[in-house]
Amino acid sequence: MIQRISEPLGDNGERLGNKGRFLCMMSEAGFLVPDGVILDREEYTRFLNENGITAAVEELLSEMNKDNVAEISEKITALFEGKHFGEELHNVLKESIDPSGCYAVRSSGTKEDLQDFSFAGQYQTYLNITGLDEIEVAIIRCYQSMFSPVCLAYLVNHAI
Repeated sequence: MIQRISEPLGDNGERLGNKGRFLCMMSEAGFLVPDGVILDREEYTRFLNENGITAAVEELLSEMNKDNVAEISEKITALFEGKHFGEELHNVLKESIDPSGCYAVRSSGTKEDLQDFSFAGQYQTYLNITGLDEIEVAIIRCYQSMFSPVCLAYLVNHAI
């Protein structure tokens, strides 16, 4: 599912990361928030499935421990290289952007800011991104950043 920041959140909030959800809530409350789109966790799962890497990511994560975080990180992020969005998401993004505009592409993970844990500053943000191709690459790099050594070490060290 794709959620526009300018559209009512409805029941979609639980599928969005905190940054994205709060941007929608601020927009609904009347604050001036630049419009954009948020890809929910289902779009991430679809990306993994369409590119055939779901099982490999899950297997590598199941093998992770404190001693092999860097190695697992490298293997998982490599799985994302050369991958692309499916036609449906590609078309939705194409319709959603102004080809002459500059965009910020930010992560907004569902596990980013939990009650007892915080991933603040650990995921990537890309600024001044132009054009559909650069936006897609930046989104995939945000996905990869979930598997950086820092993020994975945080998961292992906090038994998340």
